[in-house]
Amino acid sequence: MNAEGILLTVEGVSKRLGERQVLRNVGFDVGEGEVVLIRGPNGSGKTTLLRVVAGVLRPDSGRVLLMGRDVHDDLGVRREISYCPERLGLLGDYTIEDNMVFFTKVFGRPFDEGRFRTYLRGFQLEDYLNERISKLSAGTKKKVAIVRSLAFPAKVYLLDEPLANLDEESVKFLVEEVRRLADQGRSFLISSHIEFPGADLELEMRGGSVVEIR
Repeated sequence: MNAEGILLTVEGVSKRLGERQVLRNVGFDVGEGEVVLIRGPNGSGKTTLLRVVAGVLRPDSGRVLLMGRDVHDDLGVRREISYCPERLGLLGDYTIEDNMVFFTKVFGRPFDEGRFRTYLRGFQLEDYLNERISKLSAGTKKKVAIVRSLAFPAKVYLLDEPLANLDEESVKFLVEEVRRLADQGRSFLISSHIEFPGADLELEMRGGSVVEIR
């Protein structure tokens, strides 16, 4: 892909957490409308890489550029990233809709109400609207976290292990929605220890490094 089509650039990123070197000189590009899957076993650095790309962790060296702007120095461009972490980060005492309202204020931009309602139906969440998050099953919580991320318009979506605990119907809906948004020019960086159907590119990680691109 030529440089004009590149949306996100990860350039020479390294990161140490405590005594452990978690990322080692990681670099790759993500094009507009591209779905990139990061594969690798537990401990390979997938989650830390997504946290660096999201701006949650600052790399020890290297940089992450979105539309040519450094996500760690430019809050405005960081708002173009929507991140669904593996640990979800939901507010347990709040309902699904209360969580959306809260994160709307945190993110400083409105979520797409129509898309939100579509996702509630697609992930079979309509019967849980008045339930507190803490009362929901692990799979239902995962669905809520994914809805929270996708309902915010963004240039890049980061999904950490999105297929974990999802039922077959929800997996199918998520894969179709990712492809639909990608066709609109939205890009995805998805970490998973299993296959994600429809990915355009796969990065294999081992020991904090990208060892293969296919």
